[in-house]
Amino acid sequence: MKQTITEQFDVNAAELLAQHNLMNAVYAVLTIIFVGILLYLFRLDRKISKIEKQS
Repeated sequence: MKQTITEQFDVNAAELLAQHNLMNAVYAVLTIIFVGILLYLFRLDRKISKIEKQS
């Protein structure tokens, strides 16, 4: 069974990250991005609520 270039890259990238113990770094970056989005949405909701109360 032949693998496409994309599949080979995905497998090689996963192996590389696992070999160098970089998966924790990937998880950390994803967590930071997720928390940042949540904080942004929370602040945006508070600002919109404040504007709605004023009008």
